[in-house]
Amino acid sequence: MKQKAILFSSAALVAVAAILAISCSEDEDAPNCPVCPADSQDISIAKPGSSTIWRNATFGDTVRWSNAEGDSVQLRLYEGSRLQKLFPSSTPNTGQYLHTNLISKGYNDSNYSIQIIDEKGNVGWSASFTIASDPLNTYDVMLPELHPDSALVHGAGQTKVQWSVSKADSVELLLYKDNSSIGKYAALRPNTGIYEGGGTVEYSWRQGNGYRIKVVDKSGHFGWSPVFEIERALGEAISVAAPDAGTVWNHNTSGIKVDWTRSFGSDAALVLMQDNVLIDSLASDISNDGLFEEDMVIKSAWGTGKNFQVKVEDDKGNFGYSAKFQIKADPREIINVIEPGYATAWRHGQERFAVAWDSIRGVSLVAELYLQDSLLDTFCVTGSALDTFCIRDTALQVAWGNGDGYQIKVRDDNGNFGLSRTFRIESGGTINVTSPDSGMSWYHGDSTRTITWEESFGDSALVLIYRADILMDTLCNWDISQGFCPAGDSIPSSYGKGVDYRIKVLDNTGNFGWGGPLRIAADTQAVITVRQPDSTTIWFHHQTKRVITATGHEDSLVQAELWRSGAFLVNLIPRDTLAPTDSVLYFNNPVQTTWTPGDTYQIRVVDGIGNRGWSRRFAIKSDSLEQYSVTTPDADDVWYHGQTDIALAFNGPENMNLSALLYYANTLVDTFTDSIVSVASALRAAAIPSNWGAGDAFTVKVIDSLGRFGVSDTFEIRADSLNVIDIVEPDAASVWNTFDTTISVTFIGNVGDSAKVELYRQNVYLGLFCDWQKIDSVLACTRTDSIPSSWGTGDEFKVKLIDNAGYFGWSERFSLLK
Repeated sequence: MKQKAILFSSAALVAVAAILAISCSEDEDAPNCPVCPADSQDISIAKPGSSTIWRNATFGDTVRWSNAEGDSVQLRLYEGSRLQKLFPSSTPNTGQYLHTNLISKGYNDSNYSIQIIDEKGNVGWSASFTIASDPLNTYDVMLPELHPDSALVHGAGQTKVQWSVSKADSVELLLYKDNSSIGKYAALRPNTGIYEGGGTVEYSWRQGNGYRIKVVDKSGHFGWSPVFEIERALGEAISVAAPDAGTVWNHNTSGIKVDWTRSFGSDAALVLMQDNVLIDSLASDISNDGLFEEDMVIKSAWGTGKNFQVKVEDDKGNFGYSAKFQIKADPREIINVIEPGYATAWRHGQERFAVAWDSIRGVSLVAELYLQDSLLDTFCVTGSALDTFCIRDTALQVAWGNGDGYQIKVRDDNGNFGLSRTFRIESGGTINVTSPDSGMSWYHGDSTRTITWEESFGDSALVLIYRADILMDTLCNWDISQGFCPAGDSIPSSYGKGVDYRIKVLDNTGNFGWGGPLRIAADTQAVITVRQPDSTTIWFHHQTKRVITATGHEDSLVQAELWRSGAFLVNLIPRDTLAPTDSVLYFNNPVQTTWTPGDTYQIRVVDGIGNRGWSRRFAIKSDSLEQYSVTTPDADDVWYHGQTDIALAFNGPENMNLSALLYYANTLVDTFTDSIVSVASALRAAAIPSNWGAGDAFTVKVIDSLGRFGVSDTFEIRADSLNVIDIVEPDAASVWNTFDTTISVTFIGNVGDSAKVELYRQNVYLGLFCDWQKIDSVLACTRTDSIPSSWGTGDEFKVKLIDNAGYFGWSERFSLLK
């Protein structure tokens, strides 16, 4: 991230932010706070917006933000410049806050705004929005029998409720906890303005604070009571005699007996606990007769140990615990299932799952999917005792359901088995792909189409096209966030023809959705191939003589059109005579400033008999002085003192003499190279001098004789002469897979006679890839052990080789997949 030029030191800036945060305290006489910190708009608030309307006497309004730092933030509501006390003093920095407290009638204006301050002193302001009164909120509800510090008690009579009377002739009373409806507190009754009670406080109304009563009539008019609490009555009054301290339960055996003294309730529930943590439910809604005997199988998922207890609770809130007893494992449970693990979550529609174990004693093996001891499906079958994993490539079935408590059971043909930790299956994606919808058709060569979707909460999305279950292509690659993918490149004929195509949209929070099915058909007139402009082309405003190359036209009259995001803009070359053997068209007029900067432009070429073809998407940029894009060096590059043959690469205006200058923290250090002529790259053969210094804030600036320039990402120069080993494999194209064996690292340039290889992810050490080995004529380090799944997956892995003379080298980043 490039640094902004500021006048304060970082310490001074934090101090200023702290002072501003203090000055904008919860004091109702706070100064005009929307003016105080507004200069530092580092936090972006997406919701509420300028069109948002909150209603008083409602709850569930959402605040969303991004770019806040730290674990918590402060949310504040302002009416104009006056602070209003609505939010808690501290809110977790999750990017979203759901307001569950009622907004009182006193809030009624169109000049409200939300201020957010994070732990670093960064500030953000929402747009001004409206809080409006609700014309149906007409009842004032009181609970005269409740003191603010008292509560309703389970089993006791219901409290008296009073409300102001309107013209409606009947009302009903509803019970809420926070913003969730619990049920009816009192059925429909005459609107006398008072309810004297008559029922009891239900045990199903769980203890806790945040309860309210809503009075509502048939006309929709309503009112809310103050918040109150429900407390549990009675307590630990049940004596559980069995299981006792000498009881032992064994996995996969059956027979459970629980014996307790009866209490006041008519029904009872039994749960299994270990160290005061709920393990599983044994029975619910059974008769409270003091005895439970069931031919129930002891589950291996309950674990083993000596601190298990059975808790018995009746429907009036009485409860009791058994003595601590022991659960032991089945002697045949000897297979260690490694994957899936405790934190694993599978998702409907996901593809490629792995199950891994350490070893088996038999010859063949089957892995099965269970949910709470019920067999759902066979996951995979293997035929060799040497296998330690299996992979399922088909999509996870919706029929398997979702939730917690899933397990994989691995068993061999000798009766030995093992169970994974319980894991979770999550429901399918929630993104609604609105276009293309079912029955839509696309054609080969067509590019005037879009993909749209809604209900995505991520800030970036990946758009893929499948044929049946086979991935065909990526249409938009993690750079689209607003529910729109132009997918402007023409559809290649290699997709084939069919009615079984689908679009998948996946956002960076894991939500996804499918569009289609979609028909793709051949377009017999899409025969022109447009080679220039291509995906690397940039046109700048005011440039002339832009080149368009096309082949495959069958008529001498050729037209070139400019399109943006699938929409026609203008005829660049309305009709030009072009012989069938020629391929070059010239757009000689200036590139118009009305063609706004962007990278979704395309050229469509059409001949006189209707043949057509599309270019790849390209970019149009403004003619400001910053017109060059420096691609090398980038943020991942590190240079070293004494290093030679340093590469520079860029793109921008053509045929200009340029220079490249080296800067550190915006201060000129030296000339990188002079006189770059008519090329988009340079190579510095001379070694990097030590007087350039070392650090991580270097940049290279490319500048031409007209002052147009481009600046690279910041990168690092190090004063380290030991980084001389060149890692040949893995390189940027390498892909390793978890559970692969016999993986080699090859290299050149070592000095010592033995070396070790370490694995890193984002510069964090993960583990030893292979230990010190003799280096002979074959410069390679080979690992025969499978890669552990704990190393994770992704595309940001590197290996570092260190020889016994202290010299080392780093590989390029590569990918590690399951």
